[in-house]
This record gives sequence, C-alpha cells and structure tokens, in this order.
Amino acid sequence: MGMKAIFSNRLYKHKIDPDFVMSMDHTLRVFNQAKHFRYQAEVRELRGLKKKSSVSIRNKKEQISAVKRKIKATKARLTTLQKRKGSFVKGTPTFNKTSPEQQKGAFFVVTYKCYTRLFYCAYDFEHQHLEVEIKHLKSRLFQLNFKKDRYEKQWIVLSNKVAGVCFGSKKLARGRLTQKTYHAHPERWQKDWVATRYGKMTISGRKDAKSGNFVFHYHPETHTLPQTFVRMLGGGSSME
Repeated sequence: MGMKAIFSNRLYKHKIDPDFVMSMDHTLRVFNQAKHFRYQAEVRELRGLKKKSSVSIRNKKEQISAVKRKIKATKARLTTLQKRKGSFVKGTPTFNKTSPEQQKGAFFVVTYKCYTRLFYCAYDFEHQHLEVEIKHLKSRLFQLNFKKDRYEKQWIVLSNKVAGVCFGSKKLARGRLTQKTYHAHPERWQKDWVATRYGKMTISGRKDAKSGNFVFHYHPETHTLPQTFVRMLGGGSSME
C-alpha cells in the first residue's frame, strides 16, 4: 500500500484581506466558545451525578461484598465435590457428616430442601450427580467472577473524580496574578489569553478533495476564500 504526503503552506494574516481575517477571528471565537460551553456543561452534569451517586457507591460496595461471599461459598462446595469424586475414582467413597450426599447401605442419597434423590449404584451417583454438580459449579463460579469484575469497574467509575479542563492552559491563567509582566500590562495578558484560548480550530480534511477540503479552499492567486466560506464564518449579513 502506497503512502502519500500532503504539504501545505502557511498563510499570514497581513497577506489576506482584512475582512477574511475578521471573519476567521469571529469563527474561531464562536467555535471555541461553543466547544468550551459544551465540555463544561458535561463536567457539571457528571459532577452533579457524582453528588447524587453516594448511595449508589455504597450499594455497589455491598454488591461486591455479597458476590465475593458467594464466590467463596461456591469454591468451597466445588472443592468438596471434587474431593468426593476423587474418592470414588479411588474406590473408597467418603462423605462428611453434614453433607447433603450420604451413602445408605448399597444406595446413595442426596437430600434437598423439598425432596430426596436416590441412586442405586456408585456409577450413577458419580456420573449423574457429582459430575453434573461440578460442571454446574464451575459455570456458576465463572459467572460470579464476571459479575464481580463488572461491579468493581462500575465502582471505579462511580468513585473517580471528574476532572475539569482549563482551556488556554492553567499556566497562563495563573500568570495573570503571578507574572510581573502581566501585572504591569494587563492588556498583554488579555491578548495572550484570547490567542491561546480561541486561536485554533481543527477541520477534518478529505484526500479526494482539491486542496484537501471541499469547503475551506484558499485561492493563492487572488488571496481570497470562497463566498460560501465567508458566510459560514459569519462575514455576511445572513449571520446578523
């Protein structure tokens, strides 16, 4: 696959019609003001949700603790059944006194809350009960771990601080009070602040368009921009 490099020339304001310069300055300010407003609105919204989510954070921690207890109990039950299956493989079945599974003479019984299952031989008990239960517990353990991970990620999102952004840089914002040059010439700080805060706008290009863009096309011969672009910048009466 080939590679194509597209180069561009820098345009200087003193070489462009002053009307275009004013229009571009206006567009840059409006565009950046809209961007700043939207971002700060989202930050305020998220911070408001954080204040309301203290109960949600507490509930999420309780959910994490509950699922951890279930994981611990499931692991213990799985270990017990795996050891029991191992005893059957060795030909010496063993049971705990408190286990719901017991051997009654030549039979094997499993006591549930509302009913009891009866197996007539060790083979049926091993393959129809132990192996089925072990498979079920492994699947449940996977689901519980997945749920725990999901709860923990949700808790992290809820508990993280929502950071704000200082458009124009914190350094320059503080410089108004900390730099002596700005103390003596506040208009210089205002000029630098506006240039840094509202001086840029990114416009996506198209490789199949002339000059890399269908709308923002500068004519180097006449040092002008298309009238459609001027109207978009707010230079025409239609924007009044």
